[in-house]
Amino acid sequence: MPSCRDALSDGFDTNLDKNRVVNIVHLADLTAVVVTNDPIADLDADGVVNFADLAKTKSVFFKSCTP
Repeated sequence: MPSCRDALSDGFDTNLDKNRVVNIVHLADLTAVVVTNDPIADLDADGVVNFADLAKTKSVFFKSCTP
């Protein structure tokens, strides 16, 4: 099982409430900062939160991770 917060920015990094499952709350949090430069939500570190970051979150939607 992947780590919820690792250096890979694999989508689990949006699991900020540490509940170990990426869900609709995390998607809503991320969508609220689309087209900003939020460093936490910018999973691919390209300087802007965009569809690539949403796609990473979608790829782990409702999957579990270890704390």
